[in-house]
Amino acid sequence: MRNNLKAKDLVMTGVLSLLGVVIMYVVPMPFVINPYGTLISPLIQALFLAIVYFLIGSKVPKTGALLIFCIIMGIAGMALYYIAALFVAGLVVEFIMKKQGYGSKRALTVSYILFAVFNCFAGSLVPYLFFRDATYMQNVQLYGEKYANTVKSVRSQPIMLGLIIAVGIMAFLGTLFSKRLLKKHFEKAGIL
Repeated sequence: MRNNLKAKDLVMTGVLSLLGVVIMYVVPMPFVINPYGTLISPLIQALFLAIVYFLIGSKVPKTGALLIFCIIMGIAGMALYYIAALFVAGLVVEFIMKKQGYGSKRALTVSYILFAVFNCFAGSLVPYLFFRDATYMQNVQLYGEKYANTVKSVRSQPIMLGLIIAVGIMAFLGTLFSKRLLKKHFEKAGIL
């Protein structure tokens, strides 16, 4: 069986990836208003992006589909380091899927958890570990000094390690929810 992406696969992957971008920005939006909510945002993303990831992995189980998803998500992050991190995540994801099989729910689960951890690392940790001053100044300009100081204080290394672990757990829960959702709604409807 040939495993090449066709035009309809590219369109499906692109449309679902754009849905992922919307989820990445809109779903956690109520939480980033509060400086402590910035720690909740990656958890919410890990939970809900699993749905899109599983849709792509189930609807387009071919080489390159999940890499395209990762690249589109990276570009939506608008930072070069974020694009690079999610490109690497996409390569890791594709490696796992190739080894385990593109239709494997187990491979989708493992690869999604890794994607979610890469996403959290690039989006929530890198700015505060490597670009701390620039991120602080950006937060001051956007939200004010009090907000920026609070965010800076909750970005300690132990909290960030806990956040990565929590994202892994939420990603796993997201995969369970996604599998159930796909089976209950999409498979019964004949979409998958």
